[in-house]
Amino acid sequence: MDFKLIAKILPTKKDGKRAIGTGYPIGKDLVLTARHVLFPHWSDAKKIEVEWADLNYASLVTEVVFDGGEACDIAVIRCNTPPQAHVSVWMLGRKIPNFNNRWDSLGYSHLGKDEDTGSRVLVSALGEFHHPNGTHIINLTSKSDAKDKDNWKGLSGAPVFQGSTLYAVITETPEDRDECFTAVYIPHLLVDNAENAEFRQAVGIGAVEQHFREAIAHLQNFPDARKALLVEIIKVNGTVDDSAKALVSYLVTLPIPQLLKITHAAQKSTKNSDVFGELKQLVRLLLPSLYGFDRVTSIRATKGSISAEILQLPYATEMSAETLMAAVDKRAADFKLVKQDFGWDVRAGKYRLPLAPESGADDGSHAVHDMENDLYNRFCGGADVASLHLAIDEHLFKINPRKQNRSYSSPDKKKLVTSWLAREAGKEDAASFYWLFRFGDDEVENARMRQFAKELKTSYPYIVQLSLDCDVDREIEEYDLFDQLADTQKNI
Repeated sequence: MDFKLIAKILPTKKDGKRAIGTGYPIGKDLVLTARHVLFPHWSDAKKIEVEWADLNYASLVTEVVFDGGEACDIAVIRCNTPPQAHVSVWMLGRKIPNFNNRWDSLGYSHLGKDEDTGSRVLVSALGEFHHPNGTHIINLTSKSDAKDKDNWKGLSGAPVFQGSTLYAVITETPEDRDECFTAVYIPHLLVDNAENAEFRQAVGIGAVEQHFREAIAHLQNFPDARKALLVEIIKVNGTVDDSAKALVSYLVTLPIPQLLKITHAAQKSTKNSDVFGELKQLVRLLLPSLYGFDRVTSIRATKGSISAEILQLPYATEMSAETLMAAVDKRAADFKLVKQDFGWDVRAGKYRLPLAPESGADDGSHAVHDMENDLYNRFCGGADVASLHLAIDEHLFKINPRKQNRSYSSPDKKKLVTSWLAREAGKEDAASFYWLFRFGDDEVENARMRQFAKELKTSYPYIVQLSLDCDVDREIEEYDLFDQLADTQKNI
């Protein structure tokens, strides 16, 4: 459970004031909460805001994707979720929890009212699971501190975690801390039957299983890699079964840093270079479906469109862009490692095409860009646009595998490249080539850059044009997120 992702649900009541409940994201633009937090407040005329205070992010509910009704007090709502919410529906528990371990939760109850500002702050709750009784209801014993005398109202909708798995949603809260909570039990709702079909469809459980099909097949094909991974996972969770599906099901519930940590620990434990490489490939198969969910549909729609504009990504690093593009293409992420003076640097691989005068994508020794000579600074320095076009044309012609060993005119080179890219784009499961543009603070130069990009799109419609966010805080967050990625991608 990531406390920064605990959402404050703020419905507007009839008198115009705000009620308060709690929720948690379970996928791109999906938030899980208690139904009664929304109703009777929800209607087309009344807005419900969802706020992530620690991330300085808020959005409005646009749809109730799943309504459990009065009998099952749970709901899934659609709203824009923060770009930092790298979550997957696979965090939802399918098996019974470990009854010897406690549950944990956080929410915006009255107990967390700030005396100075009057605003709600997060309050923790913890305790033990009662055994499920075969229905969607489960009781939770509370063992929280009893210093505060107020009640728990506002905690409704709070996620109930054990480790990294979400097992329940709190729906009824006692006024005294030594009483039981009532919660909706998620494993019961995920049983594959007609009764649960609507909930399973709402959270996308079937679609997500398909997303990890290649990763499961990969582990099935390489039993030694599976064994090495199981040894490390058992140190954290001894209940995971020895099967490829069970291991992948567990890994994708973890935050990305923890997934990378466990995988690298399994790599370090083996002296077998083949096993190391098989686990390296597993990471590349897992990351796109866990992380690269944003803008996938809109990016796919730009392929081959001359009128498509540069798409602004809510990411700040090449690692994130490549992971996203891998999700767009339904392929494994492609990274290359560059040895720097003070460690290894992870860069996007061969599908991220260079923009003149950047170094070639497959030349690791020159992959670190000279920041005083990159495309944006060339623009600011008044570089000749025609020469930049020519440099890009020449590079694309060099990487084109379909050319003969003879002299071509510049127009013929461009024709050959364009036809090659069009053929590649038309193939089933074809990977996309893409450019990453970087913009500065000078709006005049940015406008020139966009015009340049428009000209390139006319020449090469099958190359996707993207730009990164220049927010340094977001950049740091992504470096932290992928901190151990280089370790998993190095050779033994």
